[in-house]
Amino acid sequence: MFAVQMPLPTIDMRPICPVCRQPADLLAQWSPAQATRVCKACAQKYRYDLDIFIHAPGKGRLGLKSNRDASTEQIGHYNFLSQTLMDAAKGCRHAIRRLAGPEYVAPCELYKFDMTCPACVRKQKHATRYARMRITREYTLRLPVCDRCGCTHSRRYEHGDQDFIAYCQHCEDELNVETFWRCRAIFGDADPEEILDRVQKSHPGLFERNVLPNYWFALMIGERNDGN
Repeated sequence: MFAVQMPLPTIDMRPICPVCRQPADLLAQWSPAQATRVCKACAQKYRYDLDIFIHAPGKGRLGLKSNRDASTEQIGHYNFLSQTLMDAAKGCRHAIRRLAGPEYVAPCELYKFDMTCPACVRKQKHATRYARMRITREYTLRLPVCDRCGCTHSRRYEHGDQDFIAYCQHCEDELNVETFWRCRAIFGDADPEEILDRVQKSHPGLFERNVLPNYWFALMIGERNDGN
């Protein structure tokens, strides 16, 4: 048994075009690179040069891809139409006006809020909620104390909230050397000198800060003493 939508006498049951907001018998994809579906009238009104796409048949299928030889004017016109139609499909009441002429400037482009535009209302709600989350978020910064040796340091992350790093430079270098020591099987049958030469090429800072080669041989001596 299948459920069938019965047509109502006073309501047009045809799909609504997201651009012109008018009912249409059929909606079709406006561009192969965009999922926005428009009516036939909008597809003919907002046409673009088909030369920006070329056939790119694949294995068992037919496809299209962007034409790198297309002119800058063709690509710019297509990108302008694509972005405008996407904004219109999202509810922006200024998107279609922008197509009338380049002299029209939407209030949202001037960072003004339009209560009559559904897209602006959604953006404002999202911005308000995001700002409220940032204000109420609690930041817990670390103390500038190394978790390994307990000494103070001034190392911070370069991005984000620039919190202090968990380890000082010397302890972080020693931890990196210990990682190489535990994974030394990846070097195969190479002797310690060959291993250190390869480490020096990938991590020269360990040698510049005088952590290697001394700490490597200290780990070797410690392992022999534990074995005895």
